[in-house]
Amino acid sequence: GILSLFGFSGSLDRLPTSLTTEPKGLINVSLQGADLQPAEDGMMLFPGDGVKTGPIAHASLRFFDETLARLDASTDLVIDESGKDHTSSQITLTIKEGGLWIATPHVASSGSSIRRLVFPTITFDLPPGTEAIATPRSIVVYAADGQGVTATLQDKASFVVGEGQQWSLPEGSDTVAD
Repeated sequence: GILSLFGFSGSLDRLPTSLTTEPKGLINVSLQGADLQPAEDGMMLFPGDGVKTGPIAHASLRFFDETLARLDASTDLVIDESGKDHTSSQITLTIKEGGLWIATPHVASSGSSIRRLVFPTITFDLPPGTEAIATPRSIVVYAADGQGVTATLQDKASFVVGEGQQWSLPEGSDTVAD
């Protein structure tokens, strides 16, 4: 505790994420891996918590750095990391199924920021100023500062999807073999 007062803490401070629910459809949360329970509009979620939207339901997440994510219908995700320390911040979401629209703020503070979407088939690292729609097999990048969104496949091969570009993996294709 004393070391953290002087900026020497070794881990990120866990910060809450605000959940906004939309009035139609079923939205559930899993708090720290527990069984699913109905979500409440405005509830705060922390790393380890999950959100699952039903077939006609949508929900939104607002993170500590003003990153916004709107979950598509039938999306299941877990907040792996949401926090910061004196020199960096990190948001990592694991999306088990479904997709989302995400918008990250432009650089507003010093230090490094990692914003990562982890799907079963691919991982997307989002730079500041990103606005994109991501699914397990595609990404459409509407805006992104710098070169664009870095995509990393299961075999660790990576490439960049720039502003105004899209990438998709056709059904039946394998990210490792293709």
